[in-house]
Amino acid sequence: MKQIFWKLPPWAKDFAKSVARQTIGRLPPPSRRLTGKVARFGGTPVRDVRFRPWASYHAKNARYWAREVGPTLKRIFVSGKEGLPQTLTKELAVKWADYCEVRHALILPHGTDALRIAIASVLDHDGLDYGGEILIPNFSFVASANAALDRRFGVALVDVDSDTLNIDPKRLEEAIQPGRTKAIMPVHLFGQPADMIALQAIARKHNLKIIEDAAQAHGAIHQLGRAGSLGDAAGFSFQSFKNISCGEGGALTTNDPNIYERAWQMHNVGRARIGGQRWAHETLGWNCRSTEYVAAILLHRLRLLEEQQTRRFQNFMLLRELVKDVPAIAAVGIGPGVVRHGVHMAAFRYQPDQCGRANIDDYLAALFAEGVPGGRVYPETISQQPAFQKLIKQRPDYVRVLPTPVADRAVLEMFYIDQNVFLGNEADMEEIAAAFRKVQNHYAPKAWRGSPRREPSAKPVSVVSLATSGTTALAQKAGKIRCGIIGLGVMGRHHAAALKANQFVSLAAVSDTQAQARAASDKFGAKWFASPELLINSKEIDAIVIATPHWQHTQLAIAGFRAGLHVICEKPLAVTVAEADEILESAARGKGLFAVVHQTRFEPAYQYAKRLLDSGELGPIYRSSMTESLWRTDAYYRSSPWRGTWKGEGGGVLLNQAPHVLDRYVWLCGLPKTVTAHCETALHNIEVEDMASALLRHADGIDGYLHVSTNESPFVSRTEIACDRGRILIENGRVKVQKLNCSIREATSTDLRPWGELESESREIPGDLVNSFEQLLAAFYDNFAQTVDGSSKLISP
Repeated sequence: MKQIFWKLPPWAKDFAKSVARQTIGRLPPPSRRLTGKVARFGGTPVRDVRFRPWASYHAKNARYWAREVGPTLKRIFVSGKEGLPQTLTKELAVKWADYCEVRHALILPHGTDALRIAIASVLDHDGLDYGGEILIPNFSFVASANAALDRRFGVALVDVDSDTLNIDPKRLEEAIQPGRTKAIMPVHLFGQPADMIALQAIARKHNLKIIEDAAQAHGAIHQLGRAGSLGDAAGFSFQSFKNISCGEGGALTTNDPNIYERAWQMHNVGRARIGGQRWAHETLGWNCRSTEYVAAILLHRLRLLEEQQTRRFQNFMLLRELVKDVPAIAAVGIGPGVVRHGVHMAAFRYQPDQCGRANIDDYLAALFAEGVPGGRVYPETISQQPAFQKLIKQRPDYVRVLPTPVADRAVLEMFYIDQNVFLGNEADMEEIAAAFRKVQNHYAPKAWRGSPRREPSAKPVSVVSLATSGTTALAQKAGKIRCGIIGLGVMGRHHAAALKANQFVSLAAVSDTQAQARAASDKFGAKWFASPELLINSKEIDAIVIATPHWQHTQLAIAGFRAGLHVICEKPLAVTVAEADEILESAARGKGLFAVVHQTRFEPAYQYAKRLLDSGELGPIYRSSMTESLWRTDAYYRSSPWRGTWKGEGGGVLLNQAPHVLDRYVWLCGLPKTVTAHCETALHNIEVEDMASALLRHADGIDGYLHVSTNESPFVSRTEIACDRGRILIENGRVKVQKLNCSIREATSTDLRPWGELESESREIPGDLVNSFEQLLAAFYDNFAQTVDGSSKLISP
């Protein structure tokens, strides 16, 4: 190169030197770009892609065009054989089958075509009437469900595993409905094979088919085989964003010759593959044949794919190692049996509690300003998509939405790094890691020093996940926690039923002042104690559950702590502040765990709202209002002698219904600075109040309003939280989120209109209030047992 430079004419030398000086002058010193002020706020980016672009899938296209692809496409064009007889397409099908280690492959125009033909051919269904139901993860691209619905199959949208974000085998098996469920569609999300060992076992047990959505999993390898060979059939996509691409395209793979024959007929207008006639159509079908142009491009790129996938995977694993100590992010886990991740996306969880509570959009804006390419992963689950919101209402027989708390959380916190950068080298991975560290230091530099960090395997809290996420190993390791219930009234019996059904805790003993409760104790198989004191000091229990009238809570809780027991207390904690302080002081001195039962924290709707608010996606809270009213008759208040009396209950709605509302308010919005309240007895013939209202004001400017009564019908439970970037509405268990496309605060100062509406997007989370006390208490006791074991923290302390 030096010799060539000196042979240049003087004017060319001067020009080259000038360009070099300008370019070098614009390249930042390494130390300044890797650390210091973030680029979003005036600093120097880690990677200025104008001068140092990342590795690109298309970097050598010009060379390949000149040497191979261009001449091939020219021959196709000149020959006029752009479609049939599909010489190159058939060659590609053979080579793609070899690559996936299957017997058959079929090249198609799109990945969605591959899925819908796979469904129809595997299940041998003509699509003219309802074919049953297919289980699909709720966290996926919408085509997974669209393909099933296109063939007149209903979809059951199932939750995903909190570690890998692939479909959760446990949740999937729970969703199976014998006679209705026909197939499983595991999505190999981000390029990672699903837990196929578990899924194949479930399919065999329930006689179900498996149709792989391998659209993102080119070259991914599981210990059972390559993606595309792990089910009855699979669908791949060659769309422009995929690891091997031709702009648009797809492929079906299978080892079953009968499935292949049906698929071939369907893709060729119903013609038979062997012995068929041009105008003879043996089955229903479509023209889904691919063109020779597509095959020519893919044949070329298939030759490069294995080397590219090997490099992607090596760099992917290196980056995971380089950023594992960055507090604000957690890489998605590698699932069981995975030998090689397909690296369609390198997905990470954003953890705002480790990044100064910056919302995810602000965090990513800072990260991407450093030159790192990427984006948000599906900001809505399939069931939250507007099309499915309509379909759920219009055709509920075709869409069944299971509780999906993990998927609901994932849409709030997931982002990805573009797969093309993994075609680079080790230095590229170190620069991406430097960008993560730089942004971390901008938002939360103290988070590096010993702060707690959620690992990818931590399970989000929900009714479903808590009720079933514990393992047998926990029970075996610690033994069941023996509980004794004091007070076997209405709530005491709900606790007894929940304890009897739980795998980690057991109902060992009961005590009640009412002698007739002994029969109920015998029914639950628990030992009867004539007094609470005898039960507490019996040495036959590890925990007491206090479900007595409120005024007894203080004495019993303190006795439990003195005996070295865990203490679980029904709400309210106490009747007076002084009594509550006395209990808390005793709890601090005791050896056991202390929990107050606010089971509505485990409602899926409030769990979702909590995760959304904690993610920072909607920005700071401006206003919150909560209304809860459930009509009660005088007969209700006469059902127990202590109800509705100052001596027996110590208060009305403020001590009975309001504690749940007050607890949720503080849990979601924090403690207020001032409270102005009013209560009265408006309707019932009782001593205590039957309605209460309060205005709350927070130091950070939040305004709150609460109203609780037993005077209204029909029942209403409504929560509305208005934030800087949107609003959450929870009404009778259904969640509706309206997200603004910009900040209200920013728009107020920059929008030139005098008034109007800001652009927004809405999503609705289907569901209802969980009316089963046992189900909510099951979640509470799972969490309690896990906290005793040290593997979790109390959700309802």
